[in-house]
Amino acid sequence: MKRLDGAVGTVARGVGDVQSSVAHLSLKLGAVDTAVAGVSGALSTLEGHQEKTLDEVRSLHADFLEYRRRTELARAKQDAQTALIGVRQELDTGYGHYDRVRRSAIGMLQAMDAGLVSDAAVHDLSEELMLTTPGYWLAPALVALGGWLGEDRGLVGRAVVEAADRDPDKAALFFILVLQRHRREAAVAQWVARYVAQRDPMALAPEFRIVLDAATTGLLGAAPQVSVADTVGRWVEQLGTRPHLAEAQVRRWGVMLRGLDSPAPDLPALEAHAVGWERMADLARQATVFAGGLRFLDDVLAAQSPPDRSLTKRVDALLERLTRDFDRDEAPLRRRAERLAAIVEHDGDAEAADAARAATTRSDEPVDFLTLVSDAALGGEDAITVPAPTRRLAVALSRSWAAEAVDRIHDRLAEARPQGVRLVHGSWAGVLDESTSTEDLATGVRDHYDQLTERAVAAVRLLPRAWLAGTAGVLAVALGVLALVNGLVVVGVIALVLGVAGVVFTVAEYRAIPGRRDRAEQEGRLTAVKAERDIRQAGDEAMLWLEDFEASLATAGTLRDRLATVEP
Repeated sequence: MKRLDGAVGTVARGVGDVQSSVAHLSLKLGAVDTAVAGVSGALSTLEGHQEKTLDEVRSLHADFLEYRRRTELARAKQDAQTALIGVRQELDTGYGHYDRVRRSAIGMLQAMDAGLVSDAAVHDLSEELMLTTPGYWLAPALVALGGWLGEDRGLVGRAVVEAADRDPDKAALFFILVLQRHRREAAVAQWVARYVAQRDPMALAPEFRIVLDAATTGLLGAAPQVSVADTVGRWVEQLGTRPHLAEAQVRRWGVMLRGLDSPAPDLPALEAHAVGWERMADLARQATVFAGGLRFLDDVLAAQSPPDRSLTKRVDALLERLTRDFDRDEAPLRRRAERLAAIVEHDGDAEAADAARAATTRSDEPVDFLTLVSDAALGGEDAITVPAPTRRLAVALSRSWAAEAVDRIHDRLAEARPQGVRLVHGSWAGVLDESTSTEDLATGVRDHYDQLTERAVAAVRLLPRAWLAGTAGVLAVALGVLALVNGLVVVGVIALVLGVAGVVFTVAEYRAIPGRRDRAEQEGRLTAVKAERDIRQAGDEAMLWLEDFEASLATAGTLRDRLATVEP
């Protein structure tokens, strides 16, 4: 016992030492926690300072970038100003005398129109300009005008040849426009033939459209009207052999025709009961494009061509622009000067300057003749400015592309034509096709609902719960009687009441069966009648849809025939 007591004492002392050590360790851990908390606080403060520093660095970086951008723009503006001075000096030195010719040309034309200047003055001025402006096509063109006024045929011939040698395109266009103003139809016809013969049908400048409109409307006379139509007809045949060009026009006509569709027909019963009605409505809408194409042709062919003052203004504006237009060697410098001036105006921002110039500068990109024809026929962005004769000519020239577009749309719709219309009404479904009729479907849906009515009537019988209530009621009555006989009055009365209630419920359910059967039969009959009426109406509308769809497809042939009759 003593040894045991000693051992226990030793263990107790050891436990006390352990407890002291644990307490000491706890104090150490508390200190560590405090230190960690202090470090965390310091780190949080450091992170806050770091984020603030980063914000300041970002702000400084943004300020630096803005400063650098402004510096670069200022330098770009200064460079543009310096370059602009140089370009303008080069223009003044090399082409400044061209401006005098242009101003003189405009003044000369206006004076000739008004009859306010003598022939000798025009002759002398034109010869002076010829001497002071070597190499510029407009100078000999003005000499030709002076010789024409003075009826000096030899001078006119030599000046015309010289102007045409210097710039055949501008010279031809100039003489067309000037001679047209003075009703020299024979000379105009010759220059028109020459001008058109010089054109590349794959790269036509915008001014060709004005000449084409003036020729088709008769503004240039009868002879150019015929010759231009013949020439452009040959161009269409020539370019039409290039598949990619012709295919592009066929696609354009297809897009235009598809834009002439009409809304789908209003067929409420068919919409409610036809499977895939959305597809049928879309097909019906697409098939209306052929009728839309006929209306388009009627509008084009019936359009009148009153005197087009806007075209006359466009011709006059073209002549003025032609006399003001820069020479081939001069134009690049002029364009460079315009760009440099725009950069200066936008404080050195070249991108903003280029965007502003692109938004205000007309497009002088050449186009192929097939695209030009489609633009005129289909009425692009400038449909209002297309004269009726030009549009009729364009439609006549592009009729083969239009017919091909019509055929493609027709073939696609014919392939998508439904072989039958599937109708549904509740649990019934039927198909209206060549082997069935609306009457067949109406009879079918009526028989279907009659069968459902028969099943519903047959299903009206005494329900299991009624049988259970009756059986339980009889047993309860028997139990109640037995309880009363044995003196259990309360139990007996309760059992009798419950038993009688069960029997009464069963009898009531049994007597209600004929009435429920009558109601089920009446409801079924009404449902069958409504279903028959709905399907009959849906069937009639389906037949109407099929007839209209076939008629619309047949209209494609009428449209093709009408296109074939459009003559240039």
